[in-house]
Amino acid sequence: EIFSVVFSASTFGYHTDENHGSQYIVSSDTPLLAAALRYAANNVYVFPVRVSIVEGKKSLSPLFQWTKNSTRDESTIRGWFGPGGTWQAASLAIDCGRSGIVVVDVDAGEHKSGLAEWERLQQIHGDDIPSTWRTQTPGVGQHWYYREHPDHVVGTSASRVAPDVDVRGLGGFVIAPPSVDTRGSYQWFDEEEPPWAALPIVPAVVWMVARRTDVVSVVGGAADEAPLRGVSSVAPRHTRWTRQTAEREVERYLQRLSRASEGRRNDTLNITAVRL
Repeated sequence: EIFSVVFSASTFGYHTDENHGSQYIVSSDTPLLAAALRYAANNVYVFPVRVSIVEGKKSLSPLFQWTKNSTRDESTIRGWFGPGGTWQAASLAIDCGRSGIVVVDVDAGEHKSGLAEWERLQQIHGDDIPSTWRTQTPGVGQHWYYREHPDHVVGTSASRVAPDVDVRGLGGFVIAPPSVDTRGSYQWFDEEEPPWAALPIVPAVVWMVARRTDVVSVVGGAADEAPLRGVSSVAPRHTRWTRQTAEREVERYLQRLSRASEGRRNDTLNITAVRL
């Protein structure tokens, strides 16, 4: 029999089947590293966080400048979480904003009423708060995962949606499965990871409270520094700008357009239109 095996660059070992004497390839990636790579392959930006629990209170020490350094790059992720990695014992975090994700963080436990408050909102709003993929946190809370709203940038908030119901969007992060701390582990309900692109859009009861009015969502943006060689060189994508940045970018592209030489004006005009 002939078998075809497709795999990405990784660290592998061989396991011998004692019953049949054959060998097959097994990955030596830890569950945390494997999860980080799966998330990254689905356009989810990740980074490491050290978690400590002191007298029942959680303290977080994330990667320096995590909002800039969160990544989907496999080699970087392996350098963090792989064998001998600089953050091998750390927890796995998801950069919500860069990943286009909004997480409703429902606190529970002693003196926490988040679960009851979130259930109350579900009873009031019904299907307007869709069911979605959830994780159980070690502190017996829950994380409800949603996709960002296409027209409204959602930031972070604490107990504004309801008491002990927090929101993690742009500028926020969450600890993701299968991270573990001294209280226990983060787990997907029913052990089912979400099809990330199919997450339901964040409900209005959340985005209306936590939206960022100082940030606009645009296609393109300063992060796309493709040269002006033609429309095909620009890959439109959603980027978040402050209004000040948006005004500055409009002025920059209008200046480029005014300086375009003869023979390049049509290309430059098309690219400016795509960018803005």
